[in-house]
Amino acid sequence: MSLATLPLLPAAPRGLRYGLLALLLTGIALANFHLSGRAPASVLLDPSWCQVLDAAATRDWVFGRDLMFTFGPFGYLHCDDGLGQHAGLRYAAALGLAFGFAYLLVRGALEAGPRLGWPLLLWGALLLDVEARAYLVIAFGAVVLLWRRDGPWAALLVTALLALLSLVKFSFFVPAAFAVAVITLTLASGRQPRAALLTAGGYAGLLLAFWLLAGQPLAALPAYLAGSLDLAGGYSAAMSKLPSASQMLPLLAAWGALFAILVLALCGTRARERHALLLIDACLLYVAWKRGIVRVDALHLSGLLVILPVLGVLPAFAPMQWRGSLRRMCEAVCVLLALIALTGMFLFDRYYPARQLEALRQGMQAVFAGPQPGPVPAGDPKTRGTPGPADRLLLTQRLAGRDSVDLISYEQGRLFFNDLDYRPRPVIQSYAAYTPALAARNAAHFLGPQRPDFVLFNPAETIDGRLPMMDDGAALLVVLGNYRALGRDGKYLLLQRRDDAPRPPQPELLAERELHWGEDVDLTAFRGEVLAFALEVTPSAAGRLAGLLFQSLPPQIVLDAGDGERRYRLVPGMLATPVLLSPHLRTSEDLLALGAPPPAAGFGHAVRRLRFEVAPPAPLLAGHEDFGRALYHDTLKLRLYRVRGLPDAGFTAAYSPDPDRVRAGP
Repeated sequence: MSLATLPLLPAAPRGLRYGLLALLLTGIALANFHLSGRAPASVLLDPSWCQVLDAAATRDWVFGRDLMFTFGPFGYLHCDDGLGQHAGLRYAAALGLAFGFAYLLVRGALEAGPRLGWPLLLWGALLLDVEARAYLVIAFGAVVLLWRRDGPWAALLVTALLALLSLVKFSFFVPAAFAVAVITLTLASGRQPRAALLTAGGYAGLLLAFWLLAGQPLAALPAYLAGSLDLAGGYSAAMSKLPSASQMLPLLAAWGALFAILVLALCGTRARERHALLLIDACLLYVAWKRGIVRVDALHLSGLLVILPVLGVLPAFAPMQWRGSLRRMCEAVCVLLALIALTGMFLFDRYYPARQLEALRQGMQAVFAGPQPGPVPAGDPKTRGTPGPADRLLLTQRLAGRDSVDLISYEQGRLFFNDLDYRPRPVIQSYAAYTPALAARNAAHFLGPQRPDFVLFNPAETIDGRLPMMDDGAALLVVLGNYRALGRDGKYLLLQRRDDAPRPPQPELLAERELHWGEDVDLTAFRGEVLAFALEVTPSAAGRLAGLLFQSLPPQIVLDAGDGERRYRLVPGMLATPVLLSPHLRTSEDLLALGAPPPAAGFGHAVRRLRFEVAPPAPLLAGHEDFGRALYHDTLKLRLYRVRGLPDAGFTAAYSPDPDRVRAGP
């Protein structure tokens, strides 16, 4: 069936039906128009990386070489926050994506039939957020490509959308590339070699064309994909956030309904094309599930629940050619799934409907306002993250001038607010350098010719209660040995690189031992030493399965630095190379004291003893603490290192607590 014969439209002459169809498509597109990069300025974590992506589009930064992040060179098209650049391109891309989404949503409503068509239209047009719309484009686009709906131009449109989304975010690239591969193999095995070649060749060609359009060299594409895969592989272990039992109930109920739909589909349909569609649907469900369940909060949970009914209805599409009454059963389960998702969304994110309506209102306003060049609007001073006078880095502005600056943490928005020459390390935010390869890339950056002239750093700035000095730990060892402290700028310590050739750190192995979870390690014999440590933690088979299907329980360190026990989260991938352990540096003052001439006041926080534990699985499995240990091998390997001359006396030689007296060196 063509779109002009859509059963949802009233019986009318052909011309009128085309007019009604155009109105329907336009209405859906306008309601889902998302103009990126126009949110009020902010210096918080998420707006900061959005601003970095925006800056990357106008500078010569190469993804895979200079930048390694979960978003690609067109990632700024996805972000609400930005720097106000590329107004025309943003507007054109938003229009194209909105109308492409509208076409595929209407096509999906046609395939779903009259009983599910209208509910699907309303759900997709009013409730889906930006991320969910991308998953819908991939899912419903697979139907167009598999059954060659609406002719070659429709196939070209879908292929272009898939290629563009693939360079927006890596979690879009995975299902899009998987869908293209499955469709190509299915068409080729079904004696449609020309269609298979057009699908695979069109996607690959458009992907490369968009990559070049973004100003990226072809040689960097494999490195970008490899780095993105490394980031995706370490995400669960590094960023997990446990859900509560009440949050899991609607998710488990929704998965029960989805499982029933997939079983009914396997029983009620045949032919390779239908099984290919189910395979693509399963891939999308897995990616959406991991996005929502690894880091559970109201935003991620509602984002998962809102897309599940859309992916759940895919097996009920007309091309599946159901036998008997199984289709009606599938439709009933789809309705049940939607009710479960709505219940969960209202229970755990009661602001989602209001937030979505506000997004629709802003989208309608933006589409009629046209491209909006110029800086982003100023935010409400009362809103958290809105930059103000307290966020001015006056010392850095005075000393750095137009020299390059980096900030070792995650609030890079402060650098843009202060109009500093930001030079990023490859993994732009420290909490995300959570695999050995990513940590090594950042450390190597500070030893190379592209290292920044100045660095801002605050040991206390991390996420999820992580151990201070662990985020970007390998890079920090390099920075402390090759930069010197100048002064305090707000909550940050301002460092300047030295003129001599950079020296890699040379930790000296002091001890290596195997230990068990909960076993105390006495470090009093090493008091007065600057200690670093590395830790080998090996997940068990059950732990690997839990990380693959759900999330990983993070290990923890419990240490005593003379002022009582403190518990911190560990990221195993960050501990493959040595990170600073003792003295326990929690503030900039601790770091300055460590660099002072002997007797070093910093050793007042020398770690006396420590032990390693697995985070309690509560509240899901309260009272079953042994469950967490079952996810890891019982034996851990601890390595202790002495770090000589780090930092040396030159680290604080130019430091002054009075900002007016601070002077940058040659």
